[in-house]
This record gives sequence, structure tokens and C-alpha cells, in this order.
Amino acid sequence: MVALERFVVLLYDKTSNCVDVNNARKHLFTKTGRQIDHIPPSKEALIQHCKRAVYQGAHIWSQASNPTPPLPDPSDWGWQFVKGNWHPLWTTLPQASETCQELLKCGCKTGCSSKRCKCFKTGLKCTALCICNGCSSTCQN
Repeated sequence: MVALERFVVLLYDKTSNCVDVNNARKHLFTKTGRQIDHIPPSKEALIQHCKRAVYQGAHIWSQASNPTPPLPDPSDWGWQFVKGNWHPLWTTLPQASETCQELLKCGCKTGCSSKRCKCFKTGLKCTALCICNGCSSTCQN
């Protein structure tokens, strides 16, 4: 997995020194301002993807000539059975939008204590993602 993680990191940032996809995700999202769909998958999502690839290659295609191959349970290999069909299990982690309100960022250039500030309105402190950087002299939140 270490080699795969490093490979995936390099796919998204060829100059990165990171070997861990989660650290690369954090760096690319917070420091370079990359959109969420332009950063590597989380380690957990990468693990699920690798499981599906191994299941397909090692269990399905390696037995392609067998009309009734003995196959392991797909739920152990990155798949989930939903409403009568098998679907990819993308990750076992909860959705970020449901658990990480700190991903919210404001675009305030002055005075983050007003009702126009997204962070202030939701009762959260400004963070490094915000234009104000959460620590500038103009940020009062």
C-alpha cells in the first residue's frame, strides 16, 4: 500500500514529497486551494478501490474460462449489496459535508464579525481556508 499511496500522490502533484495520501490531500486542499475533486482520494477510499481491483483481476479475470468460478463474497472486496444490486463501497468514512463544518470558508476581506461572514453566521471560528486566514488583524471572529 505504501508504494500505491506514493504513486497516487505523484499523480496529483508530481513535485510532492508526501508518501501518505491523507497528508497530500490536506496539503493540496489547504495550502494550494485545490478543489475537492482535484485532490487524491482518502486512504480509506484508496483501500476500497484497491480491493475492488484485486477482486476483479485476481478473482474474476483469472477464472474467466471457468463457467462457474468459485468467488469470494464481494462485500469483503470493496462492494456493497444495495436494493438487490452490487455497488462500489467508495469509503467507510462518513461524508465530509456531514461531519466537517470547518471546511466552510468565508471570503471576508474586512471584519469577520458581520452577518455576511459565513463562519460567523454558523458560529464557527475562521480557519486557514478563509481569505482572512483566521488570524489577520481584520478578522474579529
